Amino acid sequence: MKKSILISLFSLQLLILGGVAITAYYTFLNKSQIQTTQKKLESTFTFMDKMAELRKEQEESKKPLVKGSEAPKFSLSNEEGKKVKLEDLRGQKTLLVFSQANCENCEKFYPILNAFQEKQTNVKVVLMHYGTTPMQNKAYKAKKGIKATMLAAAAQQMIDYKVQGTPTSVLLDSEGKVLGSKNVTNLKDLIAFVNKGA
Repeated sequence: MKKSILISLFSLQLLILGGVAITAYYTFLNKSQIQTTQKKLESTFTFMDKMAELRKEQEESKKPLVKGSEAPKFSLSNEEGKKVKLEDLRGQKTLLVFSQANCENCEKFYPILNAFQEKQTNVKVVLMHYGTTPMQNKAYKAKKGIKATMLAAAAQQMIDYKVQGTPTSVLLDSEGKVLGSKNVTNLKDLIAFVNKGA
């Protein structure tokens, strides 16, 4: 009888130990799952915050440049490899024309820009050419017969100047302040845009 009691007690202890082990195992799993869930939630919240920031930036980029505001600064290389800063353009009205490689509308616009420069000698024209190097710009300028200074623009300038498509013209006054921004594609509209001051 003592033997059967001992066996029963031993079996009971094994059951209790098994129960404790199972409870500990599930507690560990739950803790691990909770930690995994927390990490996933943190990652999701971080992603959502980044998306909200991106949406805010996109909304901001859709707003036009404010007339009278300081033009965003830049320091870019021209087709000769020389650095040109926004400050270097002060002293006369400047027309910044944003263009990019493989843009058909831009290619159609270059002869219009050349004609504009012949008629409006009091306005400095600078081509902000996106996605190219100074060397590529030099060869491209010669090939297309472009008269304007070409600067190798980066994505940051496209963002800063809120360029939604190319070609986009941004007119600055002699102090480097924004007079206006517009997508013009013919000489008459370009002259009117510049003479009106936006």
